[in-house]
Amino acid sequence: YGNYAYQYLNYQAKFFDDPENMIYRDKAAGLRDAHSEFVHVLSETGIVGLLIFISVFALFFGYARTLMEDGLADEKRLCLQKCIIASVLVIGIHALVDNVLHVLPVALLFYCGAAVISAEMRGRDKPLVNFSLKGNLLLPVAVIALLTLNGYFVVNRLAGYVFWKKGQDSVHQGKWEQGINYYQRALDYIPENAELQFHLGAAYSYTGAAEQAIGLLTSSLKSFNDKNIYLTLGHAYRISGEYQKAEDNFRTVTRMYPQMLLPHLWLAELYYEMGDRDQSIQELRLIINAKPKILSDDVILIKHDAERFLRIILKAE
Repeated sequence: YGNYAYQYLNYQAKFFDDPENMIYRDKAAGLRDAHSEFVHVLSETGIVGLLIFISVFALFFGYARTLMEDGLADEKRLCLQKCIIASVLVIGIHALVDNVLHVLPVALLFYCGAAVISAEMRGRDKPLVNFSLKGNLLLPVAVIALLTLNGYFVVNRLAGYVFWKKGQDSVHQGKWEQGINYYQRALDYIPENAELQFHLGAAYSYTGAAEQAIGLLTSSLKSFNDKNIYLTLGHAYRISGEYQKAEDNFRTVTRMYPQMLLPHLWLAELYYEMGDRDQSIQELRLIINAKPKILSDDVILIKHDAERFLRIILKAE
């Protein structure tokens, strides 16, 4: 589970490989979830997962119908049941066109509603499950053990996130070595976190430690997909002299985000270092002639850098 966010950019790149789709280049984005819970579950788990997800709703409304037809509840309980059923119905309809179950309050309402309706079924003459804790010590012991173990992992991960935040603060202040130290300490607590590996790899890349950067960034790509990984990996390969790999990573970003100008600027600098002035000039003119819908400060700065770099190249000729 989690493949949707990981694979989205790869499919987006393939989509923009078709020149006819370039009219949608301003729509390029790094979406983490589908705008439909049903589509998201289908893309993550396949047909079987989708059928199970649908069966949850089917089972819920089957229980709800049984409760409504029984008429065993008093007026207050009946009112509560109707409110819960209506809430889950609205959530289900909304889930067709949005990722509502990824919003914590809505998810809690859905799961609590499902639990209440299931519990209400136990009050009928023929309960679904005849279960009692009397004389059963195994379950409380198991629950306590599970909570203790979970508490340990939560505290352990929390320490990792604290060091991660300190690392980000240090890097933003330009204290790269201190930031790297905090990132490494965070990685001791949450070594499997690919996004943290990216941050540490990026810090190494921008301090010139290309070998360490490439190892961490390549590792992070196994489970975390983001344009900044390819940009940073391209930078690391560039300073290590592996120009072809640097170009491949920069080109990956231009395929994923055709409207993005920064990778074209870095490609221009890369081609100039490689001695390919014509290709460098082509990239710079692409930046200068680009007309993005949003002219942000970053875009203006990149355009100015491209114009200045182009003047330097032409003057040198």
